[in-house]
Amino acid sequence: MVSQTDTANATINLQNGYSLLNGVERIEFSRAQRVGALPSGNQAFVRGNRNFDFDGEVFAGYSKLQGKDFEFIYDDYKINLDSVRYWELYVPTGNLDENNRPEALSLGSRIEHLQGVLLVDAPNNKSGRKDIPIFPSLQSKENSYIFYDSPDTRGGVYVRDSFYFELEPFSFDHQDRYGTQDVKFEGVLRSNGMFPDIEETAVIQEDQSLGFTTETPTEGHPAYDGKGTYTGELNLSNSGFMGKGKLEYIQAEVNAEDFVFMPTRATASADAFDLEEVREGDVPVPEVHGEAVDLEWRPYSDSLLVKSTEDAPFQLFRADDHRLEGSLVLTPNGLKGAGKLAWSLAEANSNIFSFGANSADADPMQIRINALTVNDRLALETDNVRGNMDFDDAVGHFEANTESVVTLLPYNQYMTTMNEFDWDMKGSTITFLTEEDQKALFTSIHPDQDSLNFYGKEATYDLRSSLLSIEGVDYIVASDAFIYPDSQYVEIAPEAEMAVLENAKIIADTTSKYHVINRATVQIKGRRVYEASGFYEYNVGPYEQEFELQNITGQPIGKGSYTDKRSVTRAVGEILPSDTFFIDHKTQFRGDILLDAEEKALTFDG
Repeated sequence: MVSQTDTANATINLQNGYSLLNGVERIEFSRAQRVGALPSGNQAFVRGNRNFDFDGEVFAGYSKLQGKDFEFIYDDYKINLDSVRYWELYVPTGNLDENNRPEALSLGSRIEHLQGVLLVDAPNNKSGRKDIPIFPSLQSKENSYIFYDSPDTRGGVYVRDSFYFELEPFSFDHQDRYGTQDVKFEGVLRSNGMFPDIEETAVIQEDQSLGFTTETPTEGHPAYDGKGTYTGELNLSNSGFMGKGKLEYIQAEVNAEDFVFMPTRATASADAFDLEEVREGDVPVPEVHGEAVDLEWRPYSDSLLVKSTEDAPFQLFRADDHRLEGSLVLTPNGLKGAGKLAWSLAEANSNIFSFGANSADADPMQIRINALTVNDRLALETDNVRGNMDFDDAVGHFEANTESVVTLLPYNQYMTTMNEFDWDMKGSTITFLTEEDQKALFTSIHPDQDSLNFYGKEATYDLRSSLLSIEGVDYIVASDAFIYPDSQYVEIAPEAEMAVLENAKIIADTTSKYHVINRATVQIKGRRVYEASGFYEYNVGPYEQEFELQNITGQPIGKGSYTDKRSVTRAVGEILPSDTFFIDHKTQFRGDILLDAEEKALTFDG
């Protein structure tokens, strides 16, 4: 030990005889055993019999101790270690560096809060004349610790107060000539309830940190204070607390090769996820199978979040017909989900599905029901509804959350404000519902029908025939006419094709209502176009008579663009020579009769 300073080299305390040495840059205890020190502040406190104290760093072979209150005892040729902050190990590689010195790699772990003694050499071999292999030897007297709270380890989630590997007292000899096989420390992992205390031996891991790999008992370990059970391999290193095995939570079973267990949650990219069906009890859940899923278990929030991939959606229910592309959340209160639920008959989308053993509810949700008579077409589509689907009984009920919601019938190219309906999946029918004494609007969305619309009271959609049947239709306005369906019944086929109305009544126009045509056969082609035939009532005095109009048309006429033209009903009827027809009390008529709904009078040409 050399003191070199521009100030006083030593200060002697006359009361205790201690000397404070300044300017002490380094201390060499044994060149042979490669033990030395760098004292903090370049100071050392010399006591009697060549004993001295210091703070700072001690180097012993391929290790370094950093701390304070180091006590060197000359006779025993040892250093008492009362307050070691950490002990670092450097493992020799067997190679030499560019200066021909042995090369060693630093371990990624430190052993902290160590107390004990460092035996520099045998007391009778202070000069190092003999090569005694055991020295230098570190003798730990109390428990010491390895922590995993570095920000590089999962963002520092393993807080040292609650997660650490506690080392039993140990001996570590020949620190100037050890290998990886010599670095091993018995102890116990304490994880604050994540798992029971695990007694293991910490050794060097692939990432050059200290940790272990172990197997759980056959029955597994209770995980997170018994919230679940984990069975399989566990690995501890600076990569985190990892696992390869099986996690069981409520009725769920997850198999994964990359579990990451953290203090409040666990994550994995699982090979498989399985949930057993439960029908009895207060909380029924469906059978679920998933492959290549990502999961996050939050045990203290009692939730298991599982996400599917686009290529591998979840298989739901025992019928093996339903697929969910999205995520599931399992809690003690049941199974919830978000995403797209698809099966052979339909597709439902929601951010908050609630699943029973063979049912699904959601609010809000979007429902799309497939057409059965053609591929890749939708029979019904609507958004923002609350829906209940019971796949045991094969029924569904849906009701809009707001009055502004409309229901689309894409294959039939119609929409309606009748936004509550029941779906009989087995019977392949959709029955629309309205409040008593209220009617709903039906509107064509066919581009050639100019938003033809009318009101109806009841409606049924037959998925097997793709026919929309509407009842309670008082009238339909087409062109400039009121058209009254017989029995107030209208039928809509795909592509917005309205069935021909038989025995209907036509009143034209809608303003003056001059003309009435009974027993009409009507083909409504749009809001501004219809074609018909029927019988015009023409009573004169004592004569109750009618004549047939064969060519009734309502269509745009005049100049200008199509949208600017007015639509007018016109018709032609013929009175044959064999017919008896009076145009007044005494005058009979034979010839053509012309009707123009804009004119009150008929035109007689004959």
